[in-house]
Amino acid sequence: MAWTEQDYQEIVARLMASSIGVNEVPNADKADDVTSLPAFKPSGNDSKSSVVNYPLEFLKGEQGEPGIQGEPGKSFKVAGEYATLEALKSAVPDGSAVDGFMAVGTEVPYDYYAWVNGEWISQGKIGGIDEAPTDGKAYGRKNGDWAEVPAKSDVLTKTNSESFTPTGDYQPATKKYVDDKHILLTITNEAHQQLNSNQEVKAGEAESKINLVFGSIDNFKNIIHRLLSDDILFLKITEKEIFKVSTSHTYCNPNNGAYELSFIYTYTSIADANNISLVTKRIFIALNSNATNFFVVKDILVSDNLTTLTKKTAAEYEAIGSKDANTAYCVTD
Repeated sequence: MAWTEQDYQEIVARLMASSIGVNEVPNADKADDVTSLPAFKPSGNDSKSSVVNYPLEFLKGEQGEPGIQGEPGKSFKVAGEYATLEALKSAVPDGSAVDGFMAVGTEVPYDYYAWVNGEWISQGKIGGIDEAPTDGKAYGRKNGDWAEVPAKSDVLTKTNSESFTPTGDYQPATKKYVDDKHILLTITNEAHQQLNSNQEVKAGEAESKINLVFGSIDNFKNIIHRLLSDDILFLKITEKEIFKVSTSHTYCNPNNGAYELSFIYTYTSIADANNISLVTKRIFIALNSNATNFFVVKDILVSDNLTTLTKKTAAEYEAIGSKDANTAYCVTD
Protein backbone atom coordinates (compact mmCIF):
# COMPACT_ATOMS: atom_id res chain seq x y z
CA MET A 1 0.00 0.00 0.00
CA ALA A 2 1.14 3.62 -0.48
CA TRP A 3 2.30 5.51 2.59
CA THR A 4 0.56 8.80 3.41
CA GLU A 5 1.88 11.92 5.02
CA GLN A 6 0.09 10.88 8.16
CA ASP A 7 2.13 7.61 8.22
CA TYR A 8 5.37 9.55 8.11
CA GLN A 9 4.21 11.86 10.84
CA GLU A 10 3.35 8.90 13.06
CA ILE A 11 6.83 7.43 12.50
CA VAL A 12 8.48 10.70 13.45
CA ALA A 13 6.26 11.03 16.51
CA ARG A 14 7.02 7.53 17.73
CA LEU A 15 10.77 7.92 17.19
CA MET A 16 10.88 11.25 18.97
CA ALA A 17 8.83 10.00 21.89
CA SER A 18 11.60 7.72 23.16
CA SER A 19 14.61 8.90 21.22
CA ILE A 20 17.84 10.54 22.16
CA GLY A 21 19.89 13.06 20.25
CA VAL A 22 21.93 11.90 17.29
CA ASN A 23 25.09 13.19 18.90
CA GLU A 24 24.29 11.22 22.04
CA VAL A 25 24.13 7.80 20.30
CA PRO A 26 27.36 5.87 21.02
CA ASN A 27 29.28 4.39 18.11
CA ALA A 28 29.40 0.62 17.83
CA ASP A 29 32.87 -0.92 18.37
CA LYS A 30 32.47 -3.15 15.34
CA ALA A 31 29.78 -4.38 13.02
CA ASP A 32 29.61 -7.74 14.85
CA ASP A 33 28.19 -5.94 17.90
CA VAL A 34 25.18 -4.67 15.94
CA THR A 35 22.43 -7.26 15.74
CA SER A 36 19.39 -5.21 14.70
CA LEU A 37 18.14 -1.85 13.43
CA PRO A 38 14.87 0.00 14.15
CA ALA A 39 12.30 -0.45 11.45
CA PHE A 40 8.72 0.70 10.86
CA LYS A 41 6.05 -1.96 10.68
CA PRO A 42 2.97 -0.56 8.91
CA SER A 43 -0.47 -1.41 10.17
CA GLY A 44 -2.25 -4.34 8.71
CA ASN A 45 -5.84 -5.45 8.77
CA ASP A 46 -5.70 -6.56 12.41
CA SER A 47 -2.82 -4.56 13.90
CA LYS A 48 -1.49 -1.07 14.36
CA SER A 49 1.70 0.29 12.85
CA SER A 50 4.72 0.10 15.13
CA VAL A 51 8.49 0.49 15.31
CA VAL A 52 10.28 -2.86 15.71
CA ASN A 53 13.84 -4.26 15.89
CA TYR A 54 14.85 -5.70 12.54
CA PRO A 55 17.63 -8.39 12.77
CA LEU A 56 20.57 -7.68 10.51
CA GLU A 57 20.56 -11.24 9.25
CA PHE A 58 17.30 -10.45 7.46
CA LEU A 59 19.18 -7.86 5.42
CA LYS A 60 21.39 -10.50 3.76
CA GLY A 61 20.73 -10.98 0.10
CA GLU A 62 20.73 -14.22 -1.85
CA GLN A 63 24.05 -15.85 -2.56
CA GLY A 64 25.56 -14.63 -5.80
CA GLU A 65 27.08 -16.58 -8.67
CA PRO A 66 30.54 -18.13 -8.14
CA GLY A 67 33.39 -15.83 -9.07
CA ILE A 68 36.02 -16.46 -11.72
CA GLN A 69 38.69 -18.92 -10.67
CA GLY A 70 42.02 -17.22 -9.96
CA GLU A 71 45.33 -17.96 -11.57
CA PRO A 72 47.12 -21.06 -10.19
CA GLY A 73 49.86 -20.30 -7.67
CA LYS A 74 53.50 -20.76 -8.48
CA SER A 75 54.94 -24.18 -7.82
CA PHE A 76 57.71 -24.65 -5.26
CA LYS A 77 60.99 -24.33 -7.12
CA VAL A 78 64.49 -25.03 -5.81
CA ALA A 79 66.99 -22.77 -7.56
CA GLY A 80 70.16 -24.08 -5.90
CA GLU A 81 71.70 -26.04 -3.04
CA TYR A 82 74.41 -24.96 -0.57
CA ALA A 83 75.92 -26.71 2.44
CA THR A 84 75.72 -23.63 4.70
CA LEU A 85 74.07 -20.20 4.79
CA GLU A 86 77.52 -18.59 4.59
CA ALA A 87 78.21 -20.51 1.39
CA LEU A 88 74.91 -19.29 -0.07
CA LYS A 89 75.61 -15.63 0.82
CA SER A 90 79.11 -15.88 -0.61
CA ALA A 91 77.97 -17.45 -3.89
CA VAL A 92 74.81 -15.34 -4.33
CA PRO A 93 75.19 -12.04 -2.44
CA ASP A 94 72.26 -10.55 -4.36
CA GLY A 95 69.28 -12.85 -4.81
CA SER A 96 66.90 -10.39 -6.42
CA ALA A 97 67.16 -12.17 -9.75
CA VAL A 98 66.74 -15.69 -8.28
CA ASP A 99 63.51 -17.39 -9.29
CA GLY A 100 62.82 -19.87 -6.48
CA PHE A 101 64.24 -20.98 -3.15
CA MET A 102 67.74 -21.97 -2.07
CA ALA A 103 68.18 -25.25 -0.21
CA VAL A 104 70.72 -25.05 2.61
CA GLY A 105 72.09 -28.09 4.48
CA THR A 106 74.00 -31.32 4.01
CA GLU A 107 71.05 -33.76 4.34
CA VAL A 108 67.29 -33.70 4.14
CA PRO A 109 65.18 -32.06 5.36
CA TYR A 110 66.91 -28.87 4.12
CA ASP A 111 66.32 -25.28 5.24
CA TYR A 112 64.90 -23.20 2.40
CA TYR A 113 65.83 -19.52 1.96
CA ALA A 114 64.16 -16.77 -0.08
CA TRP A 115 65.48 -13.29 -1.02
CA VAL A 116 63.30 -10.90 1.00
CA ASN A 117 63.89 -7.13 1.41
CA GLY A 118 67.52 -7.34 0.37
CA GLU A 119 68.62 -10.41 2.35
CA TRP A 120 68.31 -14.20 2.50
CA ILE A 121 65.53 -15.13 4.95
CA SER A 122 64.82 -18.70 6.13
CA GLN A 123 61.42 -20.05 5.13
CA GLY A 124 61.81 -23.14 7.33
CA LYS A 125 61.89 -26.80 6.40
CA ILE A 126 59.51 -28.73 4.18
CA GLY A 127 58.13 -31.79 5.96
CA GLY A 128 58.96 -35.02 4.16
CA ILE A 129 60.60 -38.40 4.37
CA ASP A 130 64.31 -38.92 4.49
CA GLU A 131 65.79 -41.07 1.78
CA ALA A 132 66.07 -44.80 2.55
CA PRO A 133 69.54 -46.32 3.00
CA THR A 134 71.28 -47.10 -0.29
CA ASP A 135 72.67 -50.53 0.57
CA GLY A 136 70.85 -52.68 -1.99
CA LYS A 137 68.09 -53.76 0.44
CA ALA A 138 64.37 -52.98 0.28
CA TYR A 139 62.95 -50.63 2.95
CA GLY A 140 59.51 -49.50 4.06
CA ARG A 141 58.27 -46.91 6.54
CA LYS A 142 57.54 -48.09 10.10
CA ASN A 143 56.85 -45.83 13.09
CA GLY A 144 58.31 -42.83 11.27
CA ASP A 145 61.53 -44.58 10.31
CA TRP A 146 62.83 -46.92 7.63
CA ALA A 147 62.54 -50.69 8.30
CA GLU A 148 64.04 -53.42 6.17
CA VAL A 149 61.54 -55.41 4.09
CA PRO A 150 62.40 -59.14 3.96
CA ALA A 151 63.36 -60.50 0.59
CA LYS A 152 60.66 -62.48 -1.23
CA SER A 153 62.66 -65.67 -0.63
CA ASP A 154 61.83 -65.27 3.08
CA VAL A 155 58.09 -64.78 2.50
CA LEU A 156 55.35 -67.16 1.34
CA THR A 157 52.87 -65.21 -0.77
CA LYS A 158 49.39 -66.14 -1.97
CA THR A 159 50.87 -66.72 -5.43
CA ASN A 160 53.92 -68.62 -4.22
CA SER A 161 55.17 -71.09 -6.85
CA GLU A 162 58.39 -72.32 -5.26
CA SER A 163 58.98 -75.37 -3.12
CA PHE A 164 59.24 -74.83 0.63
CA THR A 165 59.74 -77.48 3.31
CA PRO A 166 59.06 -76.30 6.88
CA THR A 167 61.74 -77.29 9.40
CA GLY A 168 60.64 -75.29 12.45
CA ASP A 169 57.63 -75.69 14.75
CA TYR A 170 55.89 -72.53 13.56
CA GLN A 171 56.97 -72.30 9.94
CA PRO A 172 54.11 -72.35 7.39
CA ALA A 173 53.49 -75.26 5.06
CA THR A 174 52.43 -74.94 1.43
CA LYS A 175 49.39 -76.74 0.04
CA LYS A 176 51.63 -79.01 -2.01
CA TYR A 177 53.67 -79.96 1.05
CA VAL A 178 50.51 -80.91 2.96
CA ASP A 179 49.05 -82.76 -0.01
CA ASP A 180 52.30 -84.69 -0.48
CA LYS A 181 52.18 -85.83 3.15
CA HIS A 182 48.97 -87.70 2.35
CA ILE A 183 49.30 -90.83 0.25
CA LEU A 184 46.04 -91.62 -1.51
CA LEU A 185 46.08 -95.15 -2.92
CA THR A 186 43.09 -96.01 -5.07
CA ILE A 187 42.45 -99.75 -5.02
CA THR A 188 40.27 -101.86 -7.28
CA ASN A 189 37.36 -104.04 -6.16
CA GLU A 190 39.57 -107.09 -6.62
CA ALA A 191 42.29 -105.56 -4.42
CA HIS A 192 39.68 -104.64 -1.80
CA GLN A 193 38.48 -108.23 -1.76
CA GLN A 194 42.04 -109.40 -1.04
CA LEU A 195 42.17 -107.18 2.07
CA ASN A 196 38.84 -108.59 3.28
CA SER A 197 39.65 -112.29 2.72
CA ASN A 198 41.49 -114.30 5.36
CA GLN A 199 44.61 -115.83 3.79
CA GLU A 200 48.28 -116.53 4.27
CA VAL A 201 50.26 -116.75 1.05
CA LYS A 202 54.00 -116.63 0.46
CA ALA A 203 56.71 -116.24 -2.16
CA GLY A 204 55.58 -115.49 -5.73
CA GLU A 205 51.87 -115.56 -4.91
CA ALA A 206 52.41 -112.98 -2.19
CA GLU A 207 54.34 -110.78 -4.66
CA SER A 208 51.43 -111.01 -7.12
CA LYS A 209 48.98 -109.81 -4.44
CA ILE A 210 51.30 -106.91 -3.50
CA ASN A 211 51.30 -105.92 -7.20
CA LEU A 212 47.50 -106.16 -7.26
CA VAL A 213 46.88 -104.01 -4.15
CA PHE A 214 49.64 -101.40 -4.56
CA GLY A 215 49.82 -101.23 -8.35
CA SER A 216 53.46 -102.28 -8.49
CA ILE A 217 56.32 -103.49 -6.32
CA ASP A 218 58.10 -100.14 -6.75
CA ASN A 219 55.01 -98.25 -5.56
CA PHE A 220 54.84 -100.49 -2.47
CA LYS A 221 58.50 -99.70 -1.70
CA ASN A 222 57.92 -95.97 -2.23
CA ILE A 223 54.93 -95.99 0.15
CA ILE A 224 57.03 -97.72 2.84
CA HIS A 225 59.70 -95.02 2.45
CA ARG A 226 57.11 -92.26 2.82
CA LEU A 227 55.43 -93.86 5.83
CA LEU A 228 58.81 -93.82 7.55
CA SER A 229 58.75 -90.01 7.04
CA ASP A 230 55.46 -89.65 8.96
CA ASP A 231 53.32 -89.54 5.83
CA ILE A 232 49.75 -90.83 6.11
CA LEU A 233 48.31 -93.58 3.90
CA PHE A 234 44.69 -93.53 2.72
CA LEU A 235 43.07 -96.38 0.79
CA LYS A 236 40.43 -95.04 -1.57
CA ILE A 237 37.87 -97.76 -2.18
CA THR A 238 35.14 -95.58 -3.72
CA GLU A 239 34.49 -91.85 -3.95
CA LYS A 240 32.52 -92.08 -0.69
CA GLU A 241 34.62 -94.70 1.10
CA ILE A 242 38.20 -93.87 2.06
CA PHE A 243 40.07 -95.81 4.73
CA LYS A 244 42.85 -94.20 6.78
CA VAL A 245 45.57 -96.75 7.48
CA SER A 246 46.60 -96.60 11.13
CA THR A 247 50.02 -98.17 10.71
CA SER A 248 51.12 -100.41 13.54
CA HIS A 249 54.41 -101.49 11.99
CA THR A 250 56.60 -100.29 9.12
CA TYR A 251 60.05 -101.65 8.32
CA CYS A 252 62.47 -100.83 5.54
CA ASN A 253 66.01 -102.07 4.87
CA PRO A 254 67.04 -101.33 1.29
CA ASN A 255 70.37 -103.12 1.83
CA ASN A 256 68.71 -106.54 1.88
CA GLY A 257 65.53 -105.53 0.04
CA ALA A 258 63.23 -105.89 3.06
CA TYR A 259 59.99 -103.89 3.12
CA GLU A 260 57.24 -104.67 5.64
CA LEU A 261 53.87 -103.16 6.49
CA SER A 262 51.27 -104.28 9.03
CA PHE A 263 48.05 -102.55 10.02
CA ILE A 264 44.54 -103.09 11.39
CA TYR A 265 41.61 -102.83 8.98
CA THR A 266 38.09 -102.40 10.40
CA TYR A 267 34.91 -102.29 8.35
CA THR A 268 31.20 -103.14 8.63
CA SER A 269 29.50 -106.17 7.17
CA ILE A 270 25.80 -105.53 6.55
CA ALA A 271 23.61 -108.52 5.81
CA ASP A 272 20.36 -106.54 6.15
CA ALA A 273 18.96 -103.65 8.16
CA ASN A 274 18.82 -105.79 11.30
CA ASN A 275 22.16 -107.56 10.96
CA ILE A 276 25.25 -105.38 11.06
CA SER A 277 28.64 -106.77 12.05
CA LEU A 278 31.93 -105.05 12.74
CA VAL A 279 34.82 -106.88 11.13
CA THR A 280 38.44 -106.31 12.15
CA LYS A 281 41.36 -107.74 10.19
CA ARG A 282 45.07 -107.95 10.88
CA ILE A 283 47.06 -107.45 7.69
CA PHE A 284 50.76 -108.16 7.28
CA ILE A 285 52.58 -107.60 3.98
CA ALA A 286 56.29 -108.33 3.52
CA LEU A 287 58.62 -108.16 0.53
CA ASN A 288 62.04 -109.72 1.13
CA SER A 289 64.75 -110.41 -1.40
CA ASN A 290 66.64 -112.65 1.04
CA ALA A 291 63.62 -114.32 2.64
CA THR A 292 60.06 -115.33 1.89
CA ASN A 293 57.45 -112.80 0.82
CA PHE A 294 54.19 -112.70 2.82
CA PHE A 295 50.63 -111.52 2.25
CA VAL A 296 48.61 -112.34 5.39
CA VAL A 297 45.02 -111.37 6.31
CA LYS A 298 43.52 -112.72 9.55
CA ASP A 299 40.67 -111.93 11.91
CA ILE A 300 41.70 -110.65 15.31
CA LEU A 301 39.16 -112.92 17.06
CA VAL A 302 37.16 -115.72 15.45
CA SER A 303 34.17 -117.40 17.17
CA ASP A 304 30.86 -118.74 16.01
CA ASN A 305 29.04 -118.07 19.29
CA LEU A 306 31.27 -116.13 21.72
CA THR A 307 29.86 -112.71 22.66
CA THR A 308 31.58 -111.79 25.95
CA LEU A 309 35.10 -112.11 27.33
CA THR A 310 35.48 -111.26 31.04
CA LYS A 311 38.32 -111.31 33.58
CA LYS A 312 37.78 -112.72 37.09
CA THR A 313 39.88 -113.71 40.07
CA ALA A 314 39.66 -117.32 41.25
CA ALA A 315 37.46 -116.29 44.16
CA GLU A 316 35.14 -114.27 41.93
CA TYR A 317 34.86 -117.17 39.51
CA GLU A 318 34.01 -119.66 42.29
CA ALA A 319 31.34 -117.29 43.59
CA ILE A 320 29.50 -117.32 40.30
CA GLY A 321 26.65 -119.77 40.65
CA SER A 322 25.34 -119.95 37.11
CA LYS A 323 27.71 -119.07 34.28
CA ASP A 324 26.44 -116.84 31.45
CA ALA A 325 26.00 -118.39 28.05
CA ASN A 326 28.32 -117.32 25.21
CA THR A 327 30.79 -115.91 27.75
CA ALA A 328 34.47 -116.74 28.24
CA TYR A 329 35.82 -116.35 31.79
CA CYS A 330 39.55 -115.67 32.25
CA VAL A 331 40.88 -116.41 35.75
CA THR A 332 43.88 -114.19 36.43
CA ASP A 333 45.28 -115.74 39.64
